[in-house]
Amino acid sequence: MNANIGKLNSGKCYVYLNGYKAEPFWGTEAECEAAIFKHGVADPIPVFCDGVDLTTSKTGVAVQPVKKARRISREYVLTFKAADGSEDDTSGHVENVFARDRNEVMRKGRDIVRENSGPYGPKVRISARLA
Repeated sequence: MNANIGKLNSGKCYVYLNGYKAEPFWGTEAECEAAIFKHGVADPIPVFCDGVDLTTSKTGVAVQPVKKARRISREYVLTFKAADGSEDDTSGHVENVFARDRNEVMRKGRDIVRENSGPYGPKVRISARLA
């Protein structure tokens, strides 16, 4: 990400193309980078790499963006049991799900329950563990 691009918690990005006294340009990160490439920035933030100021240097040294490593999907075993205790411990529906983390597994489990019994179905306890 370019040092001149700011990012809000909501995911919106902005860049001051004409200085800080003018209105910023709002958009996605890609749109802001395209606007910087097309128009330039009036007051660029200095960026240093190995002691070289990349904003004024004409050596052609460019910083490559580092891609964030994605977590691999792992297999989880979901167990669904009635929340009111009407079923004994041996009963319950078991299903295998692939997801990146436990939050995604629980979200998929709630979606499975919602598909099978509708939005106003019985209360169900969902437990997840790695397969």
